[in-house]
Amino acid sequence: MKYTNTFMKIIDLITSHRVSEDSPLFDLAEKLRLLTLTNGDGTTARKVILDSVNTEEVVAVGSNLSYKVFNKVEDPKEAIYIAGKGEVSSANLILRDIYLKNDSDTNSLDSLEIGDLIRSRCNGVNEVFMTGDEFQVTKVLAKTDKFIFIEATCITRNKEFSQKFFKALMQGIRNIYDSNQNLRCTVAVYLPPLTNNDNEKLQWNQVRGDMFKYWHSLPKSSVDSTIYNNVDDIISTTYGYAVTIEHSQGGEWDTVGVSLGVAGKQDIPKYWYTAVTRAKKLLYVFT
Repeated sequence: MKYTNTFMKIIDLITSHRVSEDSPLFDLAEKLRLLTLTNGDGTTARKVILDSVNTEEVVAVGSNLSYKVFNKVEDPKEAIYIAGKGEVSSANLILRDIYLKNDSDTNSLDSLEIGDLIRSRCNGVNEVFMTGDEFQVTKVLAKTDKFIFIEATCITRNKEFSQKFFKALMQGIRNIYDSNQNLRCTVAVYLPPLTNNDNEKLQWNQVRGDMFKYWHSLPKSSVDSTIYNNVDDIISTTYGYAVTIEHSQGGEWDTVGVSLGVAGKQDIPKYWYTAVTRAKKLLYVFT
């Protein structure tokens, strides 16, 4: 997905509603808002960000620390790293190791583990779940060559679900909610895009077509019937620890890391405003 002027026009200049006024994060957002409204340039915006670091809410991260700062994160669901398209795939793998290997005795991770965070990159086969929905794995049920079956919690941040979801709900689809009103579900995850180490470059319409083809050709005998019959949707995902600015829109996290290594059409104040205002409590600025 290319970063275009059309995309820029739909960004609302809204600071996190959980950021206190007269705080470093609020002050930084206001400076970037003003710079955006006065058609400032990206160089000035990045300088504004750097001039705001080393406060209790805005912290600079140099190459000597890099992703290690995320070791301090207690809940990976409340942290995100925002970077350019060329960095996101590798960042997802590094951050996944940081979060999951801290609790693992093994030297390698399976394609999906309990606690893993994944993000849907296109609408599901049944369109119960949509592009941008986020999930945390709670149980791994079964695996075939192309799919892995999991129980998960959908933690979509805007709490909006598709019309087909509500139709399925009325037809008796499993609809158990946790204490935070997040939906518990069973999904089949299409493996090829998840395990592709450069998945940000994939054409997701084509991926969805391939997912349809392989799902409908999957022998039902390859998976226990109880698991197969309880699948709410079939989805294509990437890991959910790092995102581009496009996929961070509408979301808010306690801890946000922002890479300043973004150039070209994205290097404008509106990009940087959107990135830093995803943070509710702490912003790491990667220089």
